[in-house]
Amino acid sequence: MKKKRIQTIILATCLLLTSGCMSKGKIISTANEIVNNYNEESLDYDQASMQLNDLLSEIDDSDSEVYIQNLQELMDKLKESKTDFSAAEQAYSKADYKDAISKYAKVISGDSNYDESVSKLAESKKKFIEIADQKAKIYLDDNKYLEAVSVYETAQKTYDDNTLDSKIADVKQKYRTYLEDKAKKFEKDKDWASVIQTYNKLKDYFQDNSYEVKITNAKNTCVNNAINKSEKALKKGNYNDAKSALSVAEGVVPDSKELKEQRERVNSFCPVALTDIDPFYQKTDSSYLEIDKWTAQDTDNLGNGGKSGIKIINEGARNEWVTISYMLNGEYDTLTGTFSLSYDSRDCTDEEDFGAQLVIYNDEDEMIFLTDQLLGGVEPIDVNVDISGVKELKVCFYSGNNSWFSSSSFIFGFVNPMLHKNYEAPKK
Repeated sequence: MKKKRIQTIILATCLLLTSGCMSKGKIISTANEIVNNYNEESLDYDQASMQLNDLLSEIDDSDSEVYIQNLQELMDKLKESKTDFSAAEQAYSKADYKDAISKYAKVISGDSNYDESVSKLAESKKKFIEIADQKAKIYLDDNKYLEAVSVYETAQKTYDDNTLDSKIADVKQKYRTYLEDKAKKFEKDKDWASVIQTYNKLKDYFQDNSYEVKITNAKNTCVNNAINKSEKALKKGNYNDAKSALSVAEGVVPDSKELKEQRERVNSFCPVALTDIDPFYQKTDSSYLEIDKWTAQDTDNLGNGGKSGIKIINEGARNEWVTISYMLNGEYDTLTGTFSLSYDSRDCTDEEDFGAQLVIYNDEDEMIFLTDQLLGGVEPIDVNVDISGVKELKVCFYSGNNSWFSSSSFIFGFVNPMLHKNYEAPKK
């Protein structure tokens, strides 16, 4: 420990006291010695305080009493200073330079540890900045620029060697360049969602509205590309692909009028299940013929299921008809599906007792489609009918057997009947 004696005697007071009587001067000198001994740590605080109190009891003038009381206050400050120095030393030994800086800075100039604390404070500041640089570099090497900025900004709150502002500015510029390069790569890859997201980051972080131009351009390009891709898929009849192309863009530009219009256009061309349209009317010529729904649980005579449609159940009708009419208003061009025998009727092979046909009429009652006879042993019949311009479509089922059925039911149906529109290029 350095042997530095604290200068605690106020010159004017010394002159006043020593010019009186020697006993007072001796008391003052002794009091100063007590404080110096405490400062040099040859006395502990309690011993020094007790000795000062003993001196006070020997004093009978107010000036000396005030002087010693001031020394006691000084010693109290020294005690706090030495406590801070001790804590600073402990923090320094653990490389906790943030806490060391805080504690070394509190050591007062009269403390015997002051010179060492000044030296250690300077060293702590240097090491503190070095550690901040090391931490920031770890983040920079991993392209985590905002984390690096945070390291420097947090360090500034403890100590700034007047270099942190420039370091922060340098990291921010690297961050800007990094994001701009990423945006260009996303543009090259046509990843417009990432392009817009990246430019939005730049705009928000740097409060730079000039990026609005790039964002607008990316959105416009994203919309145009999505519509072009959707239209190509639509032309090929790939309706799901046409919708999917729009879905990606809608996630990027959710308020686009053009995308909304294109989705409506795609939807207008998507096939519509005939059974989704309410019949204009339906009738059967016999109570033995029942109109029902062909569901996903029903299977045809090949064992294929999972489709919906129209089911006809014949419980004994002979040469009778079922007619279902649909008002299409000329909106569709093609009707497709399969005319199928139920799996439960796959053994109904006798054409004398079983059989059915599907017949399609237009709104002028002209027959535009007719299947061969359907019965056990006959595979499902594909249906593909041109219904362009047909306003009222009549779907008829003929069960044309010549004798009463036995106890067996004869079940058949129009499976997966779909209405299609022919592709038309968009109007310019």
